[in-house]
Amino acid sequence: MPAGKSQLKVVLTGPSCGIGGLQCNPDLDLYLKAGAKPTTTVFDGSSATGSNSETVTITSPTAAYWYIGVTTYSGTKSGSYSVTATLT
Repeated sequence: MPAGKSQLKVVLTGPSCGIGGLQCNPDLDLYLKAGAKPTTTVFDGSSATGSNSETVTITSPTAAYWYIGVTTYSGTKSGSYSVTATLT
């Protein structure tokens, strides 16, 4: 992350979770941390909504390497997922 950026937005996109998003398998969670790998308990931003599509926005991000972590909260189904980071 270069200095002077006003926002870091990371989006995890997975396949549809069914009716109302209540049928997600797997349920993925997204974590971000500046300077080190995030964990489910130590992070600078997270999204854990009960689906496999998550978004984390960091306002006034620190100039540093940012690490992105994706964990499986529940479920076992495999599939295709994408992670996109946008700086503004």
